[in-house]
Amino acid sequence: SFAPVHGVRALTVLRVATAPGGRVFARAITPSSAMYRSEDRAASWQQLAPLDDQPFRSFGALFEVDPMHPETVYAGFTEALARSDDAGDHFAVIASPPCIFPSELAIDPSDSGNLYLSGDLRSASGCPRTGPDLCATYRKLGTSDWECIDANLPGLGLPIAAVDPFDGHVLYAWFPEVIYRSQDRGSTWTLISDVRYLSALATDPTRPGVLYAGYLGGT
Repeated sequence: SFAPVHGVRALTVLRVATAPGGRVFARAITPSSAMYRSEDRAASWQQLAPLDDQPFRSFGALFEVDPMHPETVYAGFTEALARSDDAGDHFAVIASPPCIFPSELAIDPSDSGNLYLSGDLRSASGCPRTGPDLCATYRKLGTSDWECIDANLPGLGLPIAAVDPFDGHVLYAWFPEVIYRSQDRGSTWTLISDVRYLSALATDPTRPGVLYAGYLGGT
């Protein structure tokens, strides 16, 4: 059953993330975007500060907790990707692809040094507007640089919905009418389903190969 949670003073809560020990994060519109953290299972809340050196920036849509190191969290700030190593008390910008606005981040649950990032294309100076150099989905394996993995996907910036919890080589990406799977960390992709009106996709953390798909009108 569900019970109401009080303390996040917002018109709308857009995203919720959890971490061990009763920690909960909530991104809300207040009316500007803000991030809150609870250390006591949502009984009380603290608003997190934005980037230390650029306090005028607000939190974007991207917010993810490292599944192996829950003190580490990632957040998007307009065109910047930032990381906090103290559960959100302080954020600092990290290197990320310069020609996208980061919107989705997937973290390999078996090796959290492997990151998969997608976003909307930027029209900034030096960024391609047409042609084969356009890219909006990237991977970063360990200490390597960001690498484009848009090849064979049906649309630019198709979000990596999940990394398989049992095999870090396996990724899933979705669009409203298709589900794609990669078995080589995003180098190649295969269409595995054409579910219509898809709106969400998640893996089962306890059963290998099981996916849950949400779509407009049902699950």
